[in-house]
Amino acid sequence: PGYQDDIATPTGTPFLSALAERDLLNSIKKIIVSKQTDDVEEFRQVKETGKIAWTKTHFIFMLDCSGSMAGARWDSVVVGLFTCLKRIKRMVDVCVSAFTFDTKPNPFCRERMPQQAIVNAERMPFTGKGTNYVRALEYAISLINKTRKENHLLCLLFLSDGLGGYPVDQIEKLKAMRKKGKKILFYTIACVTDEEKDMMKMATELQGEHYKVTNEEASRLVFSTILNV
Repeated sequence: PGYQDDIATPTGTPFLSALAERDLLNSIKKIIVSKQTDDVEEFRQVKETGKIAWTKTHFIFMLDCSGSMAGARWDSVVVGLFTCLKRIKRMVDVCVSAFTFDTKPNPFCRERMPQQAIVNAERMPFTGKGTNYVRALEYAISLINKTRKENHLLCLLFLSDGLGGYPVDQIEKLKAMRKKGKKILFYTIACVTDEEKDMMKMATELQGEHYKVTNEEASRLVFSTILNV
């Protein structure tokens, strides 16, 4: 589950009816936590009006694979990731870095083209160990610092069940990077959980967006909503 293309009828039309899709969208809890006044917010506003597509973007996926993520939560991660990768492979000048994390990051893709990222993601590890948000975000920060794509927009996507605590120092580091001119969009996606307070705070502090998904189809729709496709 999650590796296949979007479900469609033999005629190529969406499997879900418009009514069913509306109901699923209504089940997604989206919180736009703040508005920005810098060029990242300007980018977001233009993106949402459909005037430009995602271009020159480095997508960084942080995927919680701790023991509490087993089952439906991990299924929603897999569906969300592959939905996103299949969308962005059509975009111009984008690259992907991705890692799962438990008590440490487990990278499986670094600054790859989306098609290669899809191949790598088919072998991404699920370890089922503990959770460490600090080490996950530190690794994401190291990817930003070492990137070969200096002028790319940075789109960070953090998927978890919210049980890793609040990484104070790492959020402050990312805030400082934004103040120094890094163009960072930050999304937190809470997967089949009600323990999302710390993830909401992460999004708030980084002037990002927070979503909650309740099942695989909701995860698919969330990522389509984020990408505006």
